[in-house]
Amino acid sequence: EFYAKSTIIQKNYQSDFNMHREVFSYLNSQKKYFYQEIPKFLESLTNGNHPLVRADDALLYQFHEVDVLLALLKNLDEYNHSQAENNKISKSQILDHIFQSITYAFKSLDENSFIAGNDIDGKSYAVNFHFYANMISMLAFMELKDSHQAQIQEFITRTKKGVLIAKPTIEKYATYQIKAYRGLNLIFFDISTLHLASEFFNELDWEIIAKKALERLMKRFDPEEGYMPDNRDEDEDVGPSTSYFVYTMFTVSFLLRLCPVNELGDKLQRGLDWMMRSNYPNGQMVDIYDERGRLKPYSESEFATISLFNRSPLFACSPGGREMIQYWENHATKKSDLGTIANDINFF
Repeated sequence: EFYAKSTIIQKNYQSDFNMHREVFSYLNSQKKYFYQEIPKFLESLTNGNHPLVRADDALLYQFHEVDVLLALLKNLDEYNHSQAENNKISKSQILDHIFQSITYAFKSLDENSFIAGNDIDGKSYAVNFHFYANMISMLAFMELKDSHQAQIQEFITRTKKGVLIAKPTIEKYATYQIKAYRGLNLIFFDISTLHLASEFFNELDWEIIAKKALERLMKRFDPEEGYMPDNRDEDEDVGPSTSYFVYTMFTVSFLLRLCPVNELGDKLQRGLDWMMRSNYPNGQMVDIYDERGRLKPYSESEFATISLFNRSPLFACSPGGREMIQYWENHATKKSDLGTIANDINFF
């Protein structure tokens, strides 16, 4: 009833995308909760706080904060249409918040947009750039270039230096000079970032490297079952990890958000179908053939909460996936955080 009143949504979605009614309904429910929480989120930012940032993986959530603001910016007319007059916000106000949040996050990064040479979660991988941080930064730069160009130039320079340091590693992987240098799910993030950097910095050869790396990575999906094996090297076959494959699907969804390629969408859909065949009735992953062998018996509410936070938004694009998400939402003890919901909204 709330969204039926919005002619803006009808114009933006029903005519342009002809989305399936159930997917449209799911997206609307996510947006409704998102819009309800935004006034408190913005008030907290205005008071100098960072409501999404927590002690573990702090930098990751600093960039979640930016992604929330990007989702709001893209849906500003719709948000204002849903709010009382005192909660409405202008584009310039959102851009100011994005600038403040980016400035806060970059205080944790060195001159190459690295954390003392480590990756975003603090672990030492091969030389690479911060998959999520750089990607979200460049999306923010694209929005800020007209209003805050002078202030963000230093951040742009640091980001490009990080990409230039990491590019040779990705290029060696793309040309089969080295084996996978990190987990395959994280390489999807690297490809996403290099793809976006090619556009942002107008470096066409970077896009060629990203495409070649993606071509190699796409071959790793099992041609019959649809999962991606939980091992880095092509000459190993240890089978799937039901407990970890959801992270791979999540990173694939980020790449698809930036680079909507039909073949990649098909791989993602098949992977999600495999995941739905690999669940017990309560939603917990089948552990018998889990290569990592790390599953433990969660309570129903614990598992639902974990799954809800780490799902891919494309689950909503198939009937079984929508039922799974609905199950998680009904049994979880917590609601998805705004950063997760922002990814849903940006993705759709």
